[in-house]
Amino acid sequence: IEIHFSCQLDGVFVLHQSKIFGLAQTNFKNGETLADKGLPALKKLSGKVSPKDIFDEVESVFKKEAALGRNIKMFLCQRYTGEKLKDIGACFGVGESGVSQACRRLEDKIRKDKKLEEKISKIAKKIKV
Repeated sequence: IEIHFSCQLDGVFVLHQSKIFGLAQTNFKNGETLADKGLPALKKLSGKVSPKDIFDEVESVFKKEAALGRNIKMFLCQRYTGEKLKDIGACFGVGESGVSQACRRLEDKIRKDKKLEEKISKIAKKIKV
């Protein structure tokens, strides 16, 4: 892999964003994205999803399951919006630890329920940038 440096600032080399982003994107398989890999610095380059888009899509799929829908909204917001846990929690009336706990519990539920995993994957594909 050949990497070109675009400029130097105080002894620190800065890679040209589009080049490094392109390199990272081409190395993923099966349609994974930067957000799926949990790479904070690269996640910022991948674009952000608005919480409203997430809310609208989740509500259309989980109309009758309000509690589950709420947890899915938190999970997807944490994963794809780039918002801080504090800000996500404020939307739901819970603290940072409440968001983390809800997301952790949902991840456990997703591992056990393949149909739920499929529904959430479809929502994620629809809302991703």
